[in-house]
Order: sequence, then structure tokens, then C-alpha cells
Amino acid sequence: MAGFASKNRLLRPSFMRFPCISAVLAIVTAPLFAEQTANSGWQYDAVMPEHVPDKNNPFATDLNAITDVLAKTLDRWNAHDVDGYLSAFWNSPQLLVVFDNQQFQGWDALKGAYQEVLSNPNKMGRMQPLRTQIRITKSDLALVQNEWVIRYADRDVEHVGSSTMTVQKVDGTWKIISSYSRYSPATSRGWEYDSIAPERAEGNPASETADIQAINSLLANMDQRWNAHDVDGYMSVFWKSPELFVVVQAEQYQGWDILYKAYKTGFPDPNAMGTTEPSRVQIKRLSPDFAIASNWWSVSYSNSKVHVVGNTMMDLQKFPDGWKIIAAHSSFAEP
Repeated sequence: MAGFASKNRLLRPSFMRFPCISAVLAIVTAPLFAEQTANSGWQYDAVMPEHVPDKNNPFATDLNAITDVLAKTLDRWNAHDVDGYLSAFWNSPQLLVVFDNQQFQGWDALKGAYQEVLSNPNKMGRMQPLRTQIRITKSDLALVQNEWVIRYADRDVEHVGSSTMTVQKVDGTWKIISSYSRYSPATSRGWEYDSIAPERAEGNPASETADIQAINSLLANMDQRWNAHDVDGYMSVFWKSPELFVVVQAEQYQGWDILYKAYKTGFPDPNAMGTTEPSRVQIKRLSPDFAIASNWWSVSYSNSKVHVVGNTMMDLQKFPDGWKIIAAHSSFAEP
């Protein structure tokens, strides 16, 4: 699933170019990281979307049908066939697609956006998948994580990104019904900070090192406030603005007040928040006042043997009072 990486980074400048569609998804009334009882774990994990050879696999038929959808999006993108690419998406006003900080409600809106941004389809570049993961959650519903890179014949640049998609069997055919994608220009530097290899950051300029340390401290504070079951402290790391945009699995929240209310409603008993344990933190500063971070984590519960593992991708901006999370997307599963 590719974003609009081919025209001047159109998606970065403004949250409000495509404003939030109110009441698209209801505010949760259960914990945001509720324990899941559906089929868990990735049943499919591959570099390229190919068929599962084991016909004894109970998920093989659906997995193969879903990989066919992903292969179609790849083929049609590389053929610069926008209509063919969009045919993999649910043709419904309820389709929800998010690219970084912009969202599109409905198939018609998504098609119009592609036609506007990709007025010259030959500028689409060539997409190569890096990793595809699929988890069947119900007989007609699945979660897909897709990592990819786009290269361009006419310029020495490439974009790397990831898409988290919900696919559903509609009238017997699997369709993408919601998708969240984020991407950034590939650089030789990669992540300036990676918690499994922190020595990478030692060679950075002092100004960058200070920013990376500040962001890392912000993420650590977020974990500490979560484990203290302190919703107010946890929310202090987010940009207190109506333009804050957060996606948690299939739920989306536009604005700090909306997100705060969701946490307060979702956790009437803060002790139900559980305990989070970060497993990996990656940080990359893209400009003096803008950075991205990836946080891998798990949540356990004192009254249950079940735990949840997940990943949060974040955009951060530097304000006069310090770094704040301005956009985030979290996905999780019960392993």
C-alpha cells in the first residue's frame, strides 16, 4: 500500500488539508489495549506476497486470497494503473484510508485524491515490498502489515514506508476496508538512535544528540506514566491541540480533548491499564524541529496470563516547551 510519496511530500505540511470526518468510528468504551480473544499471531510472514504452499493449513485459502489482493496492488502500482490499484479497496463511503496525517473517507474521496496528486501516473515510481505479514482474526476479517520502498527512475531518491491494513471479505471477495500508511525519504543514516544499538547515536552532532535524548526521555516518561496508571501524566507528552491525530488499531481520534476523553472513558478503573514494557525504541530526526520514532512494546495484566504486544509509530515536533507527539499510530496483537 503506497502513499502519495511522489509529489513534493504533499502529505506532510498540514493536518487540516483533509479534516477529520466526525463520528467515523465510535469512541471506545472498553480499554484501548483490551485483551484479544481472536486468532492471534501472524499466520503469514514473507518478503514477497506469495501463496502458502501447505494446503493443510486451515488459513491457506484465505491467506492466498489476501496475498492475491496485495500482489494486485503491487502489480497495478508498478503498471501506473491507478484505477486497477484502487480496485483492491472497498468501494464504499465507509472506506477509511490515512496517509501520515491526512485521511480520506470513502472510495470516491480516495480516488479523487490519487487523480489530483498523480496527474501524471508515470511519476508513481516503482514499489518493492520488503515484508508482508497477515493475521486472520475472523472468518471474514484480517490484519495486514506491509513494509515497502518506492524508487523513481527520474530522480535519485526513494521512500520507505509501512501500511497497516484491515481487509474484509465482502461478497466473497477480500477487500481493503481501512488502511494507515506512513513513509519518509530513505537516508543513508537510517535511525540515529536504536535502543538495541545505542552506540549509533554517539557520532551525531551535539544538537542532534540533545534532541534524540529529549525524545527518548519523553518516550520513557510516557511508559512511566502508563505504568503509574496516570492518564493525565501520560497525555502530557501529546500535542495539546485539536490537530493532534492518533490511530489506535481501528479507532481514530482527532484532537487532544477527544483522545483524553477516550482514555478516561476507556479506563474507568486506571488499574486496568496493565504494565507496559518497551522492547525497542528507534528515533530519527528529519529536521531541527521534526522527528519520527518507533516504539515496540508489550502490555501485561496482573489478573491475567494474557499479554499484548504492539508497535507505535509517531511523528514528533519541537515546540518552545519541548518535543511533543503530534501524530501516532498503534497496532497490536495477542501473541
